[in-house]
Amino acid sequence: MPGKFMLKLVLMWTLCLLLFPLLVLQGIWVRRTTVSLPEAAHPNHGTYDGKEPAIHILGLGDSVIAGVGVNDLEESLTAQIARSTSRKVDRRVNWRADGCNGDKARDLLARYQAVDNNDPNHLRFSETGELLEPAVPFAVDRAWQEDNGTTLPDYVVVSIGVNDVSGLTSLTRWNFEITQVIASLREHFGVPILFLGIPPMARFPALIHPLKFALGVRAAMLDKTIQRAAELLPDVHWIDSLNLFQPGHMAADGYHPSTIGCEVLGEVIAEVVVKLEKTSAERTGFVQITDGKDQQ
Repeated sequence: MPGKFMLKLVLMWTLCLLLFPLLVLQGIWVRRTTVSLPEAAHPNHGTYDGKEPAIHILGLGDSVIAGVGVNDLEESLTAQIARSTSRKVDRRVNWRADGCNGDKARDLLARYQAVDNNDPNHLRFSETGELLEPAVPFAVDRAWQEDNGTTLPDYVVVSIGVNDVSGLTSLTRWNFEITQVIASLREHFGVPILFLGIPPMARFPALIHPLKFALGVRAAMLDKTIQRAAELLPDVHWIDSLNLFQPGHMAADGYHPSTIGCEVLGEVIAEVVVKLEKTSAERTGFVQITDGKDQQ
């Protein structure tokens, strides 16, 4: 069945390519007419109080993690996951969001090259001679150590793919890059990875038909790669965004989730974190889920 569904998507995408000149023109029109929203205001980290030991959640990826569509990063997806998780398990939860508007899988992968932040040969400077921050995840290590007393998060939440859809990343390249992203994250952090499924772009209010339909098909094709990875690899999880999507949960640009959209997504992803925490706790003999049923 999954193979037949993918074949159906490929056939639909092939038909969409017949309209390629029109799709290009519509894409240009959408870019020119869509409201451009900035990334959310910092700070990009915070804490929700609760019992120890603390849970550390790191968000990586594109504009969703960067908070485009909300005013402050405290309203962003990563913070909403942390808030909901803390409430559900009555634990202290530290969160940090390191996203970049416009990032594709290759950009996220580039941040995980073997760079030693303490090696002066790898320090980067601007044209004016100012010292620039190193690649984000390696800077995150220092930040987590300073802010949370640990060098690693307990969970990594990833939002990536929409820019690969609109940028027409080939399926071959996408499959390779997602595989490499997963390998790099697992090697670097060694913790569960939670991928937010690529949203159903066919429902984006900012888009128009037939571009809306074409990008929806392409998004479903790329999302299948993440789904398969989650099925095959341990500690890789795919969060279905299809059934969670509501046009009324979109920001003013019709392209990014609003505060309520992030809240809804955060609630669902927090449920996954809670289940993983419970599974981990049961293996170690420590259970502390505050639903009145599990306490040891």
